[in-house]
Amino acid sequence: MHADRRANRLTFSDSGRYQETIEFCQASLVSSSRSDRPVLLTFWGIAITKSSGVAPQALALIQRAIALQPDYWYAYDTLITMIFGLGNEERAWRLGESMRKAAGGRPGRAPEITYDTVDWLSWNLPAVLAGYTADAESSSGAGTLTYATGPQIAVVEALRHDPAAAELALQTTRPDARDPTIAATTHLVRGFLATESKDSTRA
Repeated sequence: MHADRRANRLTFSDSGRYQETIEFCQASLVSSSRSDRPVLLTFWGIAITKSSGVAPQALALIQRAIALQPDYWYAYDTLITMIFGLGNEERAWRLGESMRKAAGGRPGRAPEITYDTVDWLSWNLPAVLAGYTADAESSSGAGTLTYATGPQIAVVEALRHDPAAAELALQTTRPDARDPTIAATTHLVRGFLATESKDSTRA
């Protein structure tokens, strides 16, 4: 899931302060500008999901955000990821198709990284890799995801049976103590690479 730069005020949502995020969004929605409402609705839904799981209210809030701003690709990306997480792969794929049409095709107005969940669904690894790479290159290597891009690229490279490229992606990932996905995904990649080399001990 990539980040929305308009949501800098909601950084506490990335610090585990989910109830504070919910209360802020609830209190701010009515008085906010029309352009800010989709952001508030989306982060309200994200906070609910992170604190208590994907609930109908969270899905409804993000659907409302898309209705208010049909080109809010971050909301689309978030909703697709949530629905995929519920195990409804067909609905997630159909929503991806709706996003593609709203974006005027692919490539189109939506950033390629927005399609990452849809591409994983169809096991389109070249497209997943291209999206991650383009996203990282557009942001000085940092990426706009809510987690480090490097380890995600390493996962794809490992699955594409390119251990050298996977290792390089891990080695060029900047350490970040605030991002627990780095260590977890690194372990996953090391397991893939050990399996690839038939090293059952390391795997």
